[in-house]
Amino acid sequence: MVYPQPFQSGSDEAFARRQPSPNGYSDADATSLARENRFSKRDPSEQQPPPYSQDGGAGGAARSFIDATKPAPSFVRDLLTKQDSWKNDGSVDLASSNESSSHYHVQNKEIVDPYGESGYFSGTLSTKTDMPDGYGSMRYTDPEIRRTYEGTWENGRWHGRGKLEHGNGDVYEGDFVQDNRHGRGTYHHSAGRRYIGEFFNNKRHGQGILSCDEFQYHGEFKNGNQSGQGRMHFAKGGHYEGEFHRNLFWGVGERAWADGRFYQGHFVKGRRHGTGIEFHGDGSLRYQGTWYEDQPVGG
Repeated sequence: MVYPQPFQSGSDEAFARRQPSPNGYSDADATSLARENRFSKRDPSEQQPPPYSQDGGAGGAARSFIDATKPAPSFVRDLLTKQDSWKNDGSVDLASSNESSSHYHVQNKEIVDPYGESGYFSGTLSTKTDMPDGYGSMRYTDPEIRRTYEGTWENGRWHGRGKLEHGNGDVYEGDFVQDNRHGRGTYHHSAGRRYIGEFFNNKRHGQGILSCDEFQYHGEFKNGNQSGQGRMHFAKGGHYEGEFHRNLFWGVGERAWADGRFYQGHFVKGRRHGTGIEFHGDGSLRYQGTWYEDQPVGG
């Protein structure tokens, strides 16, 4: 039986605007990098999550111990129905010549932002700083960056609601605070993985839904990891509902397999460990008692 391994902090977690996008680093490194707010000109590289093949065998319909129809949080539903809300709908006249004393409008003007990155900007600039301030879009010209941002700005920084498209196909739509993903949003990975939910300093943090080919997880995230209460449905059948820690079943939970087997009890590092009870697919008792690293003790 193969158990899920923790996701490494890839492009979606190491995203501070001016940072390199390593294949993985510690939480302390991530915090330090975000604080420095320095960003390499490489696009984030997608790191695939390892497969979660805990289906326990093919065939048969797993008994339903989870209300799969439980509605998602309201803000998640809003995000699902407003995927393109950051596009200019025409309400902003980017070519307007009605300049105020503090701002003026430009169209395809080449500018250099506060970090020394250049691009073509259409939107509102501050007369004081000549930096994007208000609504606008910018296409970065460095071939190693290949980014486009459209949304609201504050003194040359992404701030407010916006959409950021990377050259590798990754797209984030949602809230920004001083160049960081912070608030609520959706991150689409070019390889198909998608997260809808809350962010804190560029990391998944709060309530959210993470979907990929192998599973869908709906629950709590902490510092980029599935941690707290959640439920996970597997594409091959079966599910888990209960406590998670760093992307693993850890604590008290219920696990059902596609062949009908069912376990309720304690987990450690993704394995049945501690006290628990398991039933065969026909409903008969298999074992009740103490488990050690996925095996019944004396059973």
